[in-house]
Amino acid sequence: MIRSDVTISPQAHVEEGAEIGAGTRIGPGTFIGCNARIGRNCSVENGATIGYGKPPGSSALTIIGDGSLIATGAVLYHSVTLGNSVKIRHCAAIREHVTIGEGTSIGSFNNIEHHSTIGRFCSLHSHCHITDFSKLEDYIFVGPSFTSFSDVNLDYRRPQIHQPYSGITIRHGARIGGRVTALPGTLVESEAVIGAGSLIKGTLLAGFAYVGNPARAVSRVPAGQTANEC
Repeated sequence: MIRSDVTISPQAHVEEGAEIGAGTRIGPGTFIGCNARIGRNCSVENGATIGYGKPPGSSALTIIGDGSLIATGAVLYHSVTLGNSVKIRHCAAIREHVTIGEGTSIGSFNNIEHHSTIGRFCSLHSHCHITDFSKLEDYIFVGPSFTSFSDVNLDYRRPQIHQPYSGITIRHGARIGGRVTALPGTLVESEAVIGAGSLIKGTLLAGFAYVGNPARAVSRVPAGQTANEC
C-alpha cells in the first residue's frame, strides 16, 4: 500500500505490494521491491535499492524503520530489518538476513554480509567489511577500512578443507580504530579499545586497550570512558 502523503519520483520503480509510510520520500532511479515495508518519514535517495534478490515465491520482507535514511546507491537485499532512525550511507551493501538496530549509522561503501546482527546506536565508518555470521552489540564504534573474515581455511573451491564459517563478535561499547583486521571467530569484549592498524584474533578482554600485529594488551582503558546511553 502506498499512501497519498508519500512523495515518489516519477523515475522510481516501486513494485506492486510494497508498503510505504506517511511522509517518506522516494528519489529518482530507486528500486523498491514488492517485499519492502518502509516506515514513516524515511528518505530513500537516488538510485537506492530496497528488497534486492527476493527468491521467486518468497515472502521474505525488507523492513525499514521510521525516520531512516537510505542514501544514494545503497543496496538492501531481501530479509533485511532496520530499526528506527538507521542511516545507511552512500553505496553501502546490506546482505540477506541482516538486522540493524535503532539509531545505528552504516558508513559509505560498507559491506554487511549475510546472517549478521548489528545493535543499537553503533557507528561504522566508511569502507568497513563485516563478515557473515557476525554479531555486534550496542554502542560500538568501528573506524574506516575495518576488515573481518569468517572463512577459517580460505576454502574457495576446496570442499575437502571446509570448516563452518565463524563470524566475529564485538560486545557492548567496544571501539575499533581504522584499518583493523579481525580473523575468524574473534571476540572483542565490552569496552575494549583496538588501536589502528592492528590484527586481532581470539578473545580480547573487556576494558583493555590493544595494539599491534598480532594485537596485545598494552593498558587498561581509563575510567570514565564507558559508552553513555543515548
